[in-house]
Amino acid sequence: MAMLALPLAGCVTGAQREASSIRVQAAMAADTYNQCLLEVATDPQFAGLARYMPLDGSPITIEQKANQALATPEQGKAILAWRSRVTPCREAVDTAAQGYAPDFVPALLRAQNASDVVWVKLAQREVSWGSALQEIASIQATSRERRQQVARQIESDLQRRHQAELAQQQAVVNTIATAAIVASAASDRRRERRRDRFYYPGYYFYDDFDDRFWW
Repeated sequence: MAMLALPLAGCVTGAQREASSIRVQAAMAADTYNQCLLEVATDPQFAGLARYMPLDGSPITIEQKANQALATPEQGKAILAWRSRVTPCREAVDTAAQGYAPDFVPALLRAQNASDVVWVKLAQREVSWGSALQEIASIQATSRERRQQVARQIESDLQRRHQAELAQQQAVVNTIATAAIVASAASDRRRERRRDRFYYPGYYFYDDFDDRFWW
């Protein structure tokens, strides 16, 4: 799952919190998917497929890529049953992505639909094991690149929001600092006025609460 790398330094902004939330949710979705795949992979009914394909999502081996054998009718049935079992796994990923990064979903769905076509062709003995796995790998690579493009766009948008929020925060700080300077200057003027509250020839003094001279 593509991840975002918005730096979290200085004042925390809403954009930073959103980036952090996306990373956490993406990691949780990936963990849930991997655990789901593992549970299906350990089902005894699919043990006969493990030699020909990585049931748990592991990388395809060189031997598996080179295998030009066709699936047997029994293997074809097992392939379709396996694919049916992993459907809830990928649907969970789709649902999670819809929540934290909806723009990921089209790429996920396209890859899943394209993969289904290949699995059916393999089950129906139209392509070899190796050819099917290499086609699946190509589909996944294309989907991964698309998700990375989306992630970069999301990150760019969040960076712009982050900078805008920092500028807004700085403007608030500047306003407060200016107000503090003005208040300090006013305080200094009041202290100066208090020093002037002595009697001078003519017997008048300056009142802090009024701009008039009192005689």
